[in-house]
Amino acid sequence: MVLAANGQVVVYMGDDERGEFLYKFISDGVYAEGGDNDDLLENGALYAARFAAEVEVLEEEPPVRVVTVTRGEEDGRASNLRSDNILTLAPADGGGTLVSYEADMTVTGRLAKFGFGVMKKKAQSLASEFAGNLEARVNEAASGG
Repeated sequence: MVLAANGQVVVYMGDDERGEFLYKFISDGVYAEGGDNDDLLENGALYAARFAAEVEVLEEEPPVRVVTVTRGEEDGRASNLRSDNILTLAPADGGGTLVSYEADMTVTGRLAKFGFGVMKKKAQSLASEFAGNLEARVNEAASGG
């Protein structure tokens, strides 16, 4: 939540069920220092942006390493995302597998200006989805499928 230069309250959020929408709310009223501000979040304009992203596998060394690039844009093409990702698997001490994930993310456009925290959350969501898909493929390959 931020206070715009004109006194309106602006709220950014990206917490829908699937994590694919970003929301912005701008209050109709303005903040009054020491005044009654209870209804500022009740009336205003709500905007929603859908951010579509695709993951491309650039390099694979099954089941040890995968290098990908994630690219995406907001519906209106006002913002773009690129994330270069490296996922590695290694034996862990005492058994199991050590999973390492590195990402270098760049966000440009209007969402970069106000929504980087939300975009970071979306990137983490994509990383989790990617890791789950990779795990399924590794398990499938290990079982001979």
